[in-house]
Amino acid sequence: MSYNESIKVACPKCKLEQAMTIWNSINVSLDPELRTHLMESTINSFTCSECGGSCQLDTDLLYHDMECQFAVQYYPAQLLEDKDFFTQFNADSISKNDDLSITSTTKAPRYLYFPHIVFDLEEMKRYIVFREKLFAVNAGRSGED
Repeated sequence: MSYNESIKVACPKCKLEQAMTIWNSINVSLDPELRTHLMESTINSFTCSECGGSCQLDTDLLYHDMECQFAVQYYPAQLLEDKDFFTQFNADSISKNDDLSITSTTKAPRYLYFPHIVFDLEEMKRYIVFREKLFAVNAGRSGED
C-alpha cells in the first residue's frame, strides 16, 4: 500500500502557503503511476498555483515493488550530518524499528525489513532500473522492458 499525507507548503518564490500531497511510501505494484512520477521527478514536487514557483520536497521515501520483490529507502543526504539519525539502525544498517509488523495483520515479506538505503533520488532511480532489469534477466526476460 502507498502512503501519503497532506501538508502545507510555503511557495519558495511568493511565500503563499498551499496544501499539497507528499508521498512517504509508494508501492508500485499497486500504484504503477507512482513509479512514473518518481522517474519524472514529479513525486513530492511542489508548483505554486499563484506564481508558478516550484521546488522538490526533500523527504523520506520508501519504494516498494512486490513483483520484483525489493524495497529501497531514500533519506535526504543532510541526515548524514545528524548523529541522532544513526541511532535508528544497528551496525549492519538494519532499522531497529519494526513498524512493518505493527501496520499489517500478516507478516511482511523479508525484503521489506531490509530495504536498500540511498541518499540521492537519482541513485534511487538507478537502483530501481538495476533491480527491474535483474529481475527480468532472472525471470528469463530480456531486461529491455
